[in-house]
Amino acid sequence: MRHPIPGLWSSGSEGGVNDRLCSPEDSEQQPAILLLDDDRNLLTALEGLLEGDYRVISVTSGVRALDVLQVEPVAVIVSDQIMPGMSGDELLARAAAICDANGILLTGCEDLDAVARAINQGRIFGFLRKPFAPEQLLMLIRRAAEHYRLTRELKVERELLRCLMDSTPDLIAFRDQHGRFFRLNRSMATALGLTAPEKALGKTLPELGFRESGADPAVDRTERLLAPEGARWYSTTRAGFALMDGSHGSVSISRDITERQQFQKELLCHASELKLLNQDLRQFAFATAHHLQEPLRQVASCLELIARRSPLQDDDRQLFDFAVAGARRMKALLRGAQAYTALEIRERTWVDCDALLKSLAEQLRPRDAQAVIRGVELPTVYADRDLLELLFRHLVENSLAYRAESPPRVLVKAGLQDGSWLFSVSDNGIGIPEEYQDRVFEMFQRLGPGSWDVRTGLGLAVCRKIVGFHGGQIWCRSCYPNPGTSIHFTLRVPSSLPEALQEPVECRPDLAAGAS
Repeated sequence: MRHPIPGLWSSGSEGGVNDRLCSPEDSEQQPAILLLDDDRNLLTALEGLLEGDYRVISVTSGVRALDVLQVEPVAVIVSDQIMPGMSGDELLARAAAICDANGILLTGCEDLDAVARAINQGRIFGFLRKPFAPEQLLMLIRRAAEHYRLTRELKVERELLRCLMDSTPDLIAFRDQHGRFFRLNRSMATALGLTAPEKALGKTLPELGFRESGADPAVDRTERLLAPEGARWYSTTRAGFALMDGSHGSVSISRDITERQQFQKELLCHASELKLLNQDLRQFAFATAHHLQEPLRQVASCLELIARRSPLQDDDRQLFDFAVAGARRMKALLRGAQAYTALEIRERTWVDCDALLKSLAEQLRPRDAQAVIRGVELPTVYADRDLLELLFRHLVENSLAYRAESPPRVLVKAGLQDGSWLFSVSDNGIGIPEEYQDRVFEMFQRLGPGSWDVRTGLGLAVCRKIVGFHGGQIWCRSCYPNPGTSIHFTLRVPSSLPEALQEPVECRPDLAAGAS
């Protein structure tokens, strides 16, 4: 049976010449060998020799071989030198223009001059003189097929590199140890003001009108490049490597970050403006709170003098007491607002939370002898001691203020979680309705009955500000109307500290759950 390409025969066909084809899966694994000889008996013998390891295609003329090479991916061509119509070396020369197959010539002694010319011209991979041992041919074909495979892989790698170099907007350049370009992509050439990459080959940056950065060969840095259309900023990564001749070179990849630099510059400008605005607002709030306290003090003093000079009726006395209490409360609110605006971190140090809580419990004991304030394995944290003490004071006093009928119990626990210390301050107080739990940290919030708001309403707002200073978050949980509330907050564990301040952090079990 004839093969679709004229001049080829399939297995069992007339003349005994075989064209062994296989499935696409086998084709990907087995290299194709093209056998060319006008001796059909020799072709049959060679097919049997190569069967199993290769996909074999047999032809009897050079013209038919060229037809095969147009449609079949062939790894190795094995051709007799003396062929009717077209010699073996002529075939391999024409095949080189069609494909990358490696050529092997089978020749006699009288053909050595032609073979030598073909080898010198690089048209053949190797040759065998007749007669030859089968093992010799197998070894030569194996070497030629492996060479073809490596050449194809190298070609694919080069094509991938070319696609990368041509398609990426990043600037890629390879330079030798003297700083001369030996390869660069079009983006790099454009950044250098060149119309083609070839115009930079063999030249250095100074020769192209640019200043060398003087950076270490292996470095990541941000660089400014003065291009024809103006200055551009690039984030550049450099790496050194050794060349095959023993010299050294470097590759650099630069990404245009001009827009990002401009955005960061604008962001810094806005941040500076915002900082100045916040300072103005802070000074205004502080001054306002300070200066309003004096008129309120005068109002309260005058009311008290009036009460001493003129006896008041019961109804008048009640109104009078409301006025005095309102003036005093307003004064307390102004003092609280003044303290709130003055909050800032002054100095961070290592703070023993366990010792801090014990000291606070001793200070609060005279106010409520029945209160139980307890800490469980509290850590040592890196924070502003004064602010941390104020944080615990507000949280504990808040628990004592909103107590239930039973003696107040406050439990403070902590554990490591996701790179931060997670604290919980739990009590057995009256609890907080769900609709107020997200609002308790806002300033001057009056949450529900007046009995809840006997103080200024700034304590938890101060807590939120202190926790924010330390890079943490704060929230509350309560199962109202059941008693008890848990305030949770996080304090970030610093990733790096000056050596003098470093202290090992003991990892304790996670104790973040609320008190039971």
